[in-house]
Amino acid sequence: EGYLTLLELPVDGLQAKVGKFKVEFGKANRYHLHNLPWVDFPNMVQNYLGGEGMSEPGVSASYLIPNPWYKYIELTGQVVNNRNGVSFAGADGTTLCYLGHLKVFHDISEESTVELGTSLLTGSNDDGLGRYGTNMTTLEGIDLTYKWRPLQQGLYKSVTFQNEVLFSQ
Repeated sequence: EGYLTLLELPVDGLQAKVGKFKVEFGKANRYHLHNLPWVDFPNMVQNYLGGEGMSEPGVSASYLIPNPWYKYIELTGQVVNNRNGVSFAGADGTTLCYLGHLKVFHDISEESTVELGTSLLTGSNDDGLGRYGTNMTTLEGIDLTYKWRPLQQGLYKSVTFQNEVLFSQ
């Protein structure tokens, strides 16, 4: 990975990055192997996004959505190349993949939080030389993370429940 992050954009709450980065699909794909709380990438990530997840060059924009509930709601849009050989065109790809990700984070209490996310990733899975969109792949995902860490014993006791569901067409 190597990218430039732009924090100061004309619109409040808008950030962008340009370069090669892990796409914001789901939760586990965004981790590097050494940061995972388990030994290997889940089969879902390996089977649909590649052995170490999907990391491609492209552009990303994320926006913190203002809301009356004072919740963290982030909308991310990304455009990356479609050279991921697992679900998209691979080395011969000449078109783009488009991703949308919505994340909502909520503090349940001082000791527990929940995060809900939904993702959509679509792009052609052929070389793009013929009629664009002849063969398309669309991946949809939902992820849920619950964390509990007691204030007094949080250094030694905590629980993280994390699940993802992926749909592929």
